[in-house]
Order: sequence, then structure tokens, then C-alpha cells
Amino acid sequence: MIRPTRATGGLTPALAAVLFCALAGAAAPRARGQGDGTAVNADQPELYRKVKVFDFDERPLGNFEDTPMHWRRLAGQGLPAYSQGRLDDSYGHLAPPSFVFSVQGGSVAYEYVHSDLAISPKSDYLIEAYVRAEGLEYAAALLLCYLVDQAGQPIAGSERLSRPVKSMAGSGSEQTWQRIEVTLPGEFPTAHTLRLQLWVLQTYVYQPPEEAAADPIVRQEVDARVWFDDITIIRMPRLRLGFSNPGGIVRPGVDESLRVEVHNATLAPLRAVLSIRDNAGAIQHREPFELPAHATEEYRVAVPPLAPGMYAADVELSSAERVLVRRSVRFAVLPALFSTPARYADLGVDLGLWTEGDAEGAVELIRALGCGAVKIGLTMADVAQDAQRENHFRQARAVARQLAVGEVSATGVLLAPPSLSRPTFRSSTFEVLLGEGGWAERLGPLFAHFGGHLTSWQLGQEAIELARPGGWTPTAVARVRDRLKRFVAVPQLVIPRSVLDTAPVPWLLDAGSGDVFGPVESPVADQGASDEGTQPYAYSYWIPADLPARAIPWHLAFWLAEAGAGGAEGKPDPAGSSAARWLSLGLDHRPGMNDENRLADLARRLVLARAVNPDRVYVPAPFELSTTGGSWRWQPTEEYIPVRTLMHALSGTRAVAAVTLDEDSVGVLFQGDNRHRLVAWTWDQRANKARDLYLGSAAVGLELDGQPHPLERVGQRVRVPLASVPLIIENVDAALLLLQESFEVSPAFIQLHAPEPRPVLRLRNTYPVELAGVIELRPPADWAVSPTPLRVLLQPGETLAQVLDFVIPPRTIAAPRVLGVDLHLRRPDPVDLHFDVRLEVGLNDVAMDTTVWWEHGDLLVEQSIRNLSPRPLSFNTFCQPPQHAQLEGVLLNIPPGDARTRTYRIPAARALAGGELWIGIQEIGGPRTLDQLVAVPP
Repeated sequence: MIRPTRATGGLTPALAAVLFCALAGAAAPRARGQGDGTAVNADQPELYRKVKVFDFDERPLGNFEDTPMHWRRLAGQGLPAYSQGRLDDSYGHLAPPSFVFSVQGGSVAYEYVHSDLAISPKSDYLIEAYVRAEGLEYAAALLLCYLVDQAGQPIAGSERLSRPVKSMAGSGSEQTWQRIEVTLPGEFPTAHTLRLQLWVLQTYVYQPPEEAAADPIVRQEVDARVWFDDITIIRMPRLRLGFSNPGGIVRPGVDESLRVEVHNATLAPLRAVLSIRDNAGAIQHREPFELPAHATEEYRVAVPPLAPGMYAADVELSSAERVLVRRSVRFAVLPALFSTPARYADLGVDLGLWTEGDAEGAVELIRALGCGAVKIGLTMADVAQDAQRENHFRQARAVARQLAVGEVSATGVLLAPPSLSRPTFRSSTFEVLLGEGGWAERLGPLFAHFGGHLTSWQLGQEAIELARPGGWTPTAVARVRDRLKRFVAVPQLVIPRSVLDTAPVPWLLDAGSGDVFGPVESPVADQGASDEGTQPYAYSYWIPADLPARAIPWHLAFWLAEAGAGGAEGKPDPAGSSAARWLSLGLDHRPGMNDENRLADLARRLVLARAVNPDRVYVPAPFELSTTGGSWRWQPTEEYIPVRTLMHALSGTRAVAAVTLDEDSVGVLFQGDNRHRLVAWTWDQRANKARDLYLGSAAVGLELDGQPHPLERVGQRVRVPLASVPLIIENVDAALLLLQESFEVSPAFIQLHAPEPRPVLRLRNTYPVELAGVIELRPPADWAVSPTPLRVLLQPGETLAQVLDFVIPPRTIAAPRVLGVDLHLRRPDPVDLHFDVRLEVGLNDVAMDTTVWWEHGDLLVEQSIRNLSPRPLSFNTFCQPPQHAQLEGVLLNIPPGDARTRTYRIPAARALAGGELWIGIQEIGGPRTLDQLVAVPP
């Protein structure tokens, strides 16, 4: 079996890691590659010359070997000798020959090692190539470029990789040439020479096999061919686009600018055009520049006044109307939020594995979010021997230091180093730390950098840790803690767990429970983030991205049921009830998911996670690393402004109630900063609904983009729109809202033959002072109800439970009726409230269903009676069509739990279409009666 690649003779471990990680999408979380935002005209003018073209037509030059001149095959583990490349004199892109790789198993790679690809200062390089692949399904062809110094040593961070190429749909003869490219910035002062590598890499090398399989099947190509041709190295103008704010944000009331740096090394002038576009692509600003020959210029363009939102700036450098280079950056214009709470550590962002980027930009983005906690992934390795890793950790340490100054709590996530043979497959931290030996080598250099800056350490990333064998038992945690004391004084340890490991508690499964978040409580005093400096342990519960948001309350039910007890069921807590509880959210980024659904899912998940009042909630950082401007920079993503709005609204708050708005809509009430906020939405993505709520006169709406949402008022109520994207409502009169929520009349079902069970009107005093007022009942016409008026005098927390007596006329049709309830409060504040209660007339222990349909010109009526009582029942039945004789029947001795059916036929009844039929039953030897009106279909 071919083992994962570890190439020698030209492929260093660092380059191997770049190669594999880029293909697996793990090289830099939330990072964009150079090619994503750089558009270069493939047909370049000779203004910027072609440094070299590899057309492999070397026979006229005297090369009659199989291998092109100055190309060397890389050898090593996973690179077998029987898979190799040669010149193909019969096939080419524009014309033969070409360089063909024959893959018979394993991977194959060649490197150009000649020194003629010298780097010119202040220039970038475009490397393009054409690839044709046959039979390439379980492998990929790609181009890798990097720079070396004068001594021939690779320059860390200079590696760039093309997109992987596989066979297109169709047979081998139908395969076409595919263009790939790499843009290599010339910003490395020690760069001397450009190096190229051509690869055909087996997929199994960078995609680990199924963990659950004892003997997984390794699929690889054993009969494939790949042609490379017309590899062109083009020297390009040096163009950089940056932003004055290192995080790419424009704070309210702050002026920012775009910075364009360009170098023209030619004899001809160039033209640059800077454009600013909004999220819809409309141009908001445009400014041209003329760049003289042999000039190096830096332009600063002030960002014009823009409405809050996401924007993209791009600059095109052209000559004679032909675009040479395009650079782009994204930035966010932040809205001025009307609530700016103090910084709390109850909401945070997860930066993932720290890879690159300046500390200043990351810190700026974190501070502007308003969160008080950060996770940063750090790899256990001997950093002192790796200059690139040393630089990365120096940047990460600067982030931790600046966050500490800003009172942001930073937690380091200990990550296992990637295997050299499988760089994209990480072992769990549990496997590494509980292995034998190597503690000083793994942890010493890491804590030498961060021991004084991070006092909280998480034992691995949740998504990795929970997918590997083994688990953090109290003994294992104590062992790790004991060893860490050698490097850092008594650190807080964070232990990964999953919300899927605990089953929903029984009370949540009770269909009668109307509050999915637990019992509704009265508003409590403000509670800030807990002081976790004295908590030696914390648990970070992982909510996977594929767990639907609507299922989150079910899986967090144990949180409410335990009410601060020690560990979750089946999960011993080594620290007892002193352990802090965190939640880490995975966010859904499925391809094809539109922006509105993605935003709705993000907001719902965050609100539902906050609803159980954990010590902290972490979300993936809504910003990313990008090189689209020409160099590594942090920039906000589309989620940045919504996450910032949610963090400002929810940080430092506590969920105090869940409000059921209808059967498919919900609201969560939060308290903080002596104010209350309601976050409401509907699960039905197809409908826009509204609910009238008593929220007080000061309530104002806030969209997730930070913009005010005007609220329509209907009398003393506020009409709250319910959409799939949650709406935040500030300055809610919580006592008034909870008073409305506590009001109910139950059961809302009245029987003609028996008064019991009688409806009970309930109302709870949700104010902190005495509540006094009068309730007036307005029954349906011809009905009577008592008592009315009803005087109310309730102490704080006291509940009124008043039994209502109804008098209903005989033979009342079973149809919904409305009971009007007017509540006139005198204390604590004069206010009038009105409620409409839906009442139904029927039978508790008998269900009647009627189906009507046409059969030619006859009308058929099927009457079904189900006996829900504990003894047999018999009924006389009837059907009374308008202007027709009454049809009658009998259903005798219907057993308990059983149903009987009676069918009536009304001949030649087309005149009844669109009308109603009177259907009814009368118990034989008993008091039960039921009458209904049934619609006749047209």
C-alpha cells in the first residue's frame, strides 16, 4: 500500500504542509487565497514581459531525453518510481510537444530547479499553465510555486498553489485543456529565484480515510495521464490596495481612507481606476489615477459618506484599455447602535487555528464587535526551530497581549501538530497529551510564548476532539493539569464536550409544556458575566453546524434541568458545580444557502444558545484573512455586522422568559443594563406574520444590520413583524409583556350537557409591586358569563385563578366563539389591556368528523363518530340539507376508543353547492348532543 507523501530532494516539510493543507481546505481557516480576488488579463501586452514560456519544444535545442531540461523528479515516500513524467511529441496545448505524467499508483511530482527565473524587485508574477487530464478522479493535478533566497533556501510564506484539476465529464478523447494560474507577490526582500513544481497528487494523501472503518479502502488512480503545457511566467506590475483601518471597518463618526500603492517599471504610463461598490454591486464612488512611466506612487482616497453595510473596493491597473491587474478589499461601514453595553465575557469569537495576519487588524475587529472573549488555536510544536511558526506565534502573542489590555478574556486552544505524512489530519489533543513522553518538547516552547498571556487553555478543538477515540475523564484532566503546572501557574482548563452526548430530559417531551426554555420567571436583577478566574475548569459544549437550530432547545434541556448541578448525566465533573459552562456554535455554510437563510440560522443559533444563560457562547469569528488586496490582511465577512448587532444586544444580558407568539413563532426576552430586549422570529420561512404585543410606549425595533425598524402601533399594542430573520426590540416593558403572556383561559372548550370542566381565567402579577384593576368579560351574543366585572388585587408573583360559569342556549352550533376580556389596571400604572379568547363548543369524550363530496350530481355526506369515553355509547344521527327532508340514522354501542361511520346520499343536489349542511348527534339514553354546520364543496 502506498503511504502518504513525504517527498525528498526538493520538497521540504513546510512545502508539503502547504501543498496538502491547501487542497484539504485547512491551511488557513476563513482565509482567502491570492487568486480569489486577483483578476489578471490572460492575454497580457508585452509591456510586462514574459519571463519564460515552457512550451517543451526542446528537440531543436538538442534535448532528446525523456525529461525536459532542468526538471527533476521528486522522490520520497508516496512518490514511486513507476509513476513518472516524459516529453510527449504527439500532443500539446497549442502544438506538440507537452509534458505528460503517467500515473500508475502513488503521486508524481517534478520541480524546475534552474536559476534562470530570477526575481525583479517591486514586481509581482503571474504563472499560468494548461492542463489536460484523462482518468483523473481520485487524484488532482496542480501547480505549486515558491521563492528561494540566494542560498537556494525556500522562503517561508511565499508558497502559492493553483486550484486542483481533475478530469472533466466525458470520455478521455473529449477532455479539454484547463487553464490554471498562480499569482506570486514579490514582497519578500530576500527573494532571489522562482521555483515551480508540477504535481499529480492522490486524493487519499490529503483526505484521511474513514475513522470508523477498521480496514478502509484506499482509492487511488492506477491508470491516468496528465499533460502540462505552455507554462508561462509573466512579470506583473506591483499593485497593492489597503485600508487605513487595519480591520477594514469604518466606525461611526470616524473618517477612513483607501490606500493604493503601485509601481510602474515600464516606459509607458499606466492608468488606475479605484471603485467602491455596495453589496448589490452598484458603484458608490469612482476615482481614476494616471501613473507615469518608471514611477512608484501611493494614493490615498477618502471613503465617502456611506450608509452602514458591507462594501467592496477594487482598483484596476490598465494600459491601452487592457486590464493588467485587479486588486480588491472588503470593508464594513458600522451602524451607530443605540445600546453600547460594557464589555462582558459572556460572548466571544473563535479565531480557529492562528496562521497569519497582523495582530492589530484582528484586535481591531474583535474590539469593534463588543465581545469580551476570544479563542485562539495554537499548535503544540517546537516553535523555536521554525522561523515561520515563530513569526505566527509572535503575532498571536501580540493579539493576546492587546486583548488583555482591553479586558478581553483570551483562551488558548491546544492543538495537536499535524503529521508530516498527513498534514491535514490532526490527532486529538487527548491522544497527544495522554501519550508517553515528549511533554517538554510539545508544550515548553508554546508556554514560553503564551504562559504569561493566557491563563485559560482548552484541551483541543471541539470538532476534532469529539470525533476521535478517548475522552477527558477526571483522571485524565487531573493528569494534564498537574503537568501543565510545570509551565504555567494553575491554569483554567476547558474540556470539550458535545450537546449531542446528553438526551433530552423528560419534561421537555411533555406536549403540555408551552415554554421550550423552561418555566417563565419574573425579571431578575442584572447579572454580568461570572468571575471565572476562580473556576479551575470549564466545559465547552459543541453545537455542530448540522444540528438544526430548531433542535437546539431539545439538546440544551439538560442545562435547564440540572439548574447549576455538577456534571451532565453520565459526564463526571472533576470540579463539581464550580465548573463554568460554555457553548461553541458551528455555523451552517452549505453551498447554495442564500444570504437570508444563512443570516437567519446564525441569529437563531446564537439567541437559542444564550437562552439557557451559559457562562459564555462562542461563534466562529466573522472576519477572515485575505490576500485579494495583494498582501495578507484581515477583513470582515458578510456576518460581521449582524454578529456585532447581536453581541451588542445580548452581551451582559440574561434570558428571563420565552414568549410563545404562535404555534410556529417564538420570542426570547433578555434583561440587562436595566433594560429588556425581545428577540422574535418565525420558523416558517414562507410567511411573514405579525403579532400584537403589549411592549410599552418606549419599545423600538432593531434589524440585524443595525438599522432601526419602525414599529406599527395598534392602540396600546405594538405590531411585531415575524420573519425568518430575528428582529430585536429594545426598551421592552417586560412586566407588561409577561402579564400578557401569563393571561389565559383554559380549558377553552365548553360542553352543552355538562358544566365541568369549567374554564378558568388565570393572570399572574409580573410587577414587583401590587397590581390592582378590574376585569370585564364580554361573552358571545346570547351567552352569559359570570362573574363580571371581576376585581383584581394581586401581590407580586401572585396568580389569579377565577372559575368562569357560562350559560349557553340549547342547540348551539359547535363553532369557534370569541370571549372578549378587558383588563383595566389602576396600579402600578394605569393601562387598558384587551384580550380575545377563542372558545369552542363541543364534547370532551366524543369526536365527530364530517366529509362531503360529489358523486356525479349526488351529494354524499360521511359522518364519523369516535367514542373517547370509557363506556359504550349510542347516538341518533341526522343530516339536514336546506329545503330537503332531514336524513336520519342510528349508531349503536360504539365501543370505547372505536369509531363508527354513517353515510347519507342526497340525490340531484347541485343547488346546494357552496351552501351549508346541518349535521348533528343526540345520545340515546344520555345528555350528549352536538350540532355542526358543514360547508358543501362547489
